[in-house]
Amino acid sequence: MNKLHNQISAIFLAGAAFQATAATDISDRFVFDLVQGDSDSVNPSTFIPIAWGERWFSGFGYSQTKIITQDTITGFPDSKVSTSTTDRRTRLNIISYRNRISDSLSYSLGADYDFSQIKKTEFGYFHLVSGTVDDYVAFDNNVDIDVSGAGLRGDLTWGRKPDFAMARLSMILAPSNTLDVNQTTDFKPIVPTTGTSTSSVSQDPGYLLKLDSRFRVFPLLNIGLEAGYELMPLKYDVAVLDPTTLNSFSTGRVDVHEMTTRIGIRFIFQYEIVGELYPVIGAFNRKLEVEDQVNGFTESTSDNFYTFGITGAF
Repeated sequence: MNKLHNQISAIFLAGAAFQATAATDISDRFVFDLVQGDSDSVNPSTFIPIAWGERWFSGFGYSQTKIITQDTITGFPDSKVSTSTTDRRTRLNIISYRNRISDSLSYSLGADYDFSQIKKTEFGYFHLVSGTVDDYVAFDNNVDIDVSGAGLRGDLTWGRKPDFAMARLSMILAPSNTLDVNQTTDFKPIVPTTGTSTSSVSQDPGYLLKLDSRFRVFPLLNIGLEAGYELMPLKYDVAVLDPTTLNSFSTGRVDVHEMTTRIGIRFIFQYEIVGELYPVIGAFNRKLEVEDQVNGFTESTSDNFYTFGITGAF
């Protein structure tokens, strides 16, 4: 699947590079950002539209984020866990149709294919006191998650690029993704073997809502405001430490809803680089809430990011 995915992505990217400079009428959908977060790594986030005529277009989107956290384990005061999560997301807008409702209002409808790779690494220790066991346990847990599936997209745009204000409300609906997981885990010294797990599970529907706006407040500067909300269900099986024996692994079900809220501001300088594309800098806050559907508890994290790049409108 990864090989086919890379080949399709390369074809779309090649087409985008050829079309994007000529298709200035669709440049309001172009964005290329470099995003820096608290982890000090700089990651790309881009969407490159490909025009197939006046009404039809496709596109290639890619983004990557990396989050590193350190914490203690609930119920174990003498413990520490470091978690690194890398999320690479490729979105192919296979085909979309656009048209105008009025002079200031337009819409588009289309179909997407989304492929996400989530790599989560956890390692640390905890002091375990249970029965005859009184020892420090070191653990190392590696989970590779591939999420893929088709989606439906649509957006409603108010205003044109020369206007004082412009806004776009967009939505992507993922009716049923497939989630594939590969996991290895170690708990030393209490479990002598490495635990492994693989699973492939169909997911509940997810969606993404996003509002982008832009205001021409100065002749050479536009200010943009953005807000977004995404629901991504994740359901899969993993190997967990067996609580009855404490020296072997059993299978546990992870069933969580990841809810991501994003709010940001962007400063767009009206200096045309090429083809109605302009430099932009900005910042946004991303709050991630993970709601456990089995145990009922919710964990949340909040991170700030800074962006710089080029954009066509927002």
